[in-house]
Amino acid sequence: MNHPTLIGQWIAGGACHIGDSFFRAHDPFTGEQMGPKVVEATLNQVNRAAESAQAIAADCRNLQKDQRLSLLEAIHKNLSDARAELEQAACAESAYPAARCAREVDRVLGSLAHFSEELRSGRCFQASEDAGALDNKPLPKPRLHQTRVAIGPVAVFGAANFPIAISVLSADTLSALTTGCPVIFKAHPEQPLSCHLASEILARSLADCGLPPAFFQILHGRSTGIGQALVQHPSIKAVAFTGSLTGGRSIMDSCAARPNPIQVYAEMGSVNPVFFLPNSIINPAALAQSFFNAMTLGNGQFCTQPGVIIGSRSEEWASFLQILSEKLDASNEQPLLHDGIFRAYQKGIADLLGNPLTNILTKPPTYGTGGGYHVPAVLAEAAAGELLSQADQFWLDEIFGPATLAITCDTDTDYLDLANSWKGSLTASIHAASENSLSTRLLSICEGFAGRIIFDGFPVGLEPNYSMHHGGPYPAASHPLFTSVGGRCLSRFLRPVCYQHPPTS
Repeated sequence: MNHPTLIGQWIAGGACHIGDSFFRAHDPFTGEQMGPKVVEATLNQVNRAAESAQAIAADCRNLQKDQRLSLLEAIHKNLSDARAELEQAACAESAYPAARCAREVDRVLGSLAHFSEELRSGRCFQASEDAGALDNKPLPKPRLHQTRVAIGPVAVFGAANFPIAISVLSADTLSALTTGCPVIFKAHPEQPLSCHLASEILARSLADCGLPPAFFQILHGRSTGIGQALVQHPSIKAVAFTGSLTGGRSIMDSCAARPNPIQVYAEMGSVNPVFFLPNSIINPAALAQSFFNAMTLGNGQFCTQPGVIIGSRSEEWASFLQILSEKLDASNEQPLLHDGIFRAYQKGIADLLGNPLTNILTKPPTYGTGGGYHVPAVLAEAAAGELLSQADQFWLDEIFGPATLAITCDTDTDYLDLANSWKGSLTASIHAASENSLSTRLLSICEGFAGRIIFDGFPVGLEPNYSMHHGGPYPAASHPLFTSVGGRCLSRFLRPVCYQHPPTS
C-alpha cells in the first residue's frame, strides 16, 4: 500500500503543513510507532478552517436537492473505487480483521443510500403549510410555511472503535453534508492514514460536483487543545462526538460556556444491561455461545457491549456462567485499539476485582502478553442483594473492552431494584420465557432509561434505518431525542424556520 510520508491538514481543500510538531500512530499489536508522520494542527489552522466554513455556509444551506444527491452519489462511487486501500489502512491502524473493516464500508454505503432516499422524499425537512384565514375571528390567521434549514458549520470528532463507519465517513459527517452544513472533522490521532484516505474521497467527490473545498475540512492533532479551540470558535454551530464520557462531557461544558452556547450531540457509551428473567434460559450452552459472540465482538470495543448480565439463581444460570467462563478462558487475547483504552481497561478491571462484593469467574487477568495492547476477556460475578445493600453503584461504570459482570438475583424485587438503579443507557435487553408481571414491570422501567430495547437478543450490531435510535438519556448521550445512526440523525443539523405570508411566485 502506497501512502504519504507526511500527513497535514486539509484546509479549504489544500494540504497545509504549518508548524514543526509531529506525531505518529501506534501498532495495536506491538505498541510501536507506525505509519506516516502527522502534522499537529495549529490554532491558526483551526481559525482558518472555521472561517472558511462560515464563508460558504449560506451557499451550502441553499444547495438544491439535485446537487446534494449528486454529492452523495459521488461519495458512493469514489468510496467504492477506493475501498480496498481504505480498508487496508483501517485494518493496520485498528487491528481489526479485514471482514470487519469491509462491513464498515458497507455500512457507509448503506447510509449514503438511506440519506439519498430521505432527500428524495423530503421527509427530513418536515415542510408544512397553513393556508391561513384573514377573516378569522377574533384575529386573522396568517398564511404560514415551515421548513427546516441547515444550522451552519459543524465540528465532528472521529471515534477509535469504528475507523471507517464512525470516522471521516460517519453518519455524523454525511448527515451534516446532506443537510447543507460544512464539516470540520477532528481526526482520531491513532488513525491518521485511514482518516487521510477517507478525506481524499470526500475532497474528490466535492471536486467532481463542483462544490467548494471548504464544505469538508480535516484537522489532525494529539492535543486536546485543538478540539477545544474548534468547538469554541464562534463559527461552529453544533458538535457531533462519539467517545468517552470524560471527553464528551468536556466538550459539552465548553460549548455550554460559550457566549453563544451550541448543542453537542455526543454519544458516550453505556453499560447496556441484559436481563435474563426466571426460566428464560432453556439451553445454557447455546446461550453461552451467543453471548460469547456478542461480548467479544470487536474485542468488546462497542458502545453497546453488554457490560452487565442479570439472571435468576438456578442450575441453568450457573451452567450458563460456567460454560461462558470456560469459552472466555479458551479464547485468544486480542489487542485493544490504543494505549488510552488499554490503560483504562486495566484500571477498570482492577477496580472491579478489587471490590469485595465481586468474584472473578475467568482466569486472573494478565496484560500485554501477546505484545502491544493485548488483553484477556474477563467475567466476574456478584449477588444482587449484596450490591443493593450498599451505596456505591460501581456496576454502572462502563469498562470499555471485553468485560462483563454477572449479577445473580434471588427475588423479582432484585431485578426491579437493579433496573431502577440504572442511569441513561443506549440499550437494555430482556430475555423472558413468556410475558408476565415481572417482564411487564421491567419493560416499563427500561423505557425510562434506555434508547433501544432488545427482546431475546443482544445489542451489538445494528443496521442504519429510519426507525433505529442510537442514543439515550444522559450519560449514554447528551440529548435523548436524537440518534447518531439512522435517517433521523439528519434532524440534528436542521432547525425550523417559519415563513409568514411568503411570496407565492
